[in-house]
Amino acid sequence: MKAGYSVVDQLQNQLKKRASFLNKSIAIIVLISFTLLNTSYNSIGYAEPPLGSNHPHHGISQVDPMTLIGTLKLPEELGSIQETYMPQDLVAAKPDKFVIYLQSAHTNYDSESNTKKLIQFFQNEYGLPLVLLEGGEGRLDSLFFKSFPDQDLKRKILEGYAERGELSGGEIASILDDQHDTRYFGIEDQALYDENKTAFLSAMGKENEILNVLNQIERELAERSKIELNENSKVFLNQRKAFEREEIDLMEYVKELKTLFEKAGAGLPRPLKGKGEAASLLQSVSLGNVSIEKGTFKTFSSQFPELHKIITAQTHETRFKGENFDAAMTQMIQAFQAKILPKLPKAKQMEINQMIQMQKIGHLSEGMLVKQIEDLSREMNFFFEVPQA
Repeated sequence: MKAGYSVVDQLQNQLKKRASFLNKSIAIIVLISFTLLNTSYNSIGYAEPPLGSNHPHHGISQVDPMTLIGTLKLPEELGSIQETYMPQDLVAAKPDKFVIYLQSAHTNYDSESNTKKLIQFFQNEYGLPLVLLEGGEGRLDSLFFKSFPDQDLKRKILEGYAERGELSGGEIASILDDQHDTRYFGIEDQALYDENKTAFLSAMGKENEILNVLNQIERELAERSKIELNENSKVFLNQRKAFEREEIDLMEYVKELKTLFEKAGAGLPRPLKGKGEAASLLQSVSLGNVSIEKGTFKTFSSQFPELHKIITAQTHETRFKGENFDAAMTQMIQAFQAKILPKLPKAKQMEINQMIQMQKIGHLSEGMLVKQIEDLSREMNFFFEVPQA
């Protein structure tokens, strides 16, 4: 056996042992906790790494958690901030710790890759000292993997495990990081973890019994809904069940939701339609026990912008049909990449490039891509003619 092969084989075996420790039945939650040193409530700034550190220096040695919570922004292509929380009873106490809680889709390659990149982002920007991981117990020692000499081969092997959902983004970040002193710990209790796994497997063994009970409950609820729900609620439930059973596609389901949304506002008198953002009421109106004051209310497109994009995408689909479809799409994408894409911010460039790749492999519809490109171009004050098939 060649020496080079034995090292690779050993690396793979070690990775398999680590991957086997993870229970794939629950969603991966990465908890990142880092301490902001020399905290002062009245100061505004960012954590300053110690002298001699590889971490970037922001020039300010103190940090206010309240300020950081209010100004923290993530790269758009990596994720978004869903919620922030500061205990009011701790504000006066000048807290010196800040916790960031990352939640991702378990075993999803893109999600785990973004988790790894987010860890790297916080390392580079704030000198992240501690990462707490689900699915393991105790300190995560990645020295064996770090010492593997061929970096390209190491990355390739790790990517393979990530694509198969056998390594988390946090684990990969710990292996590839050779510039920071970040510590990684698994926060599971092995005994409780095994107990939870046993309970899960036991429940799986009683699947048929549990399903029978749930089906009985569902039948009882269905009978009650005939009496207690109004017609719109009944339509909504029926459409939802049809979508879950894959009897209707997403487009039809979203159109029905839009119809129900508009029916809910059908009794409002004389709305003044805005430019897709909101509609204005000229007078107050009473609907039973509900009173709606004069002012504005959200339209479907503004209240649910992502769902609205699905509906408008169907219109764009019809613009690219026929024998010249592929050529038209290629021409449009090439024109956009050559004339507009280089002028966009880096985050937007990455977002659009990812969408283009998704369209090429069939994970994004052509109409949706065209709509996104046109909207982005208009937003950036760029205008170009979209080729027609």
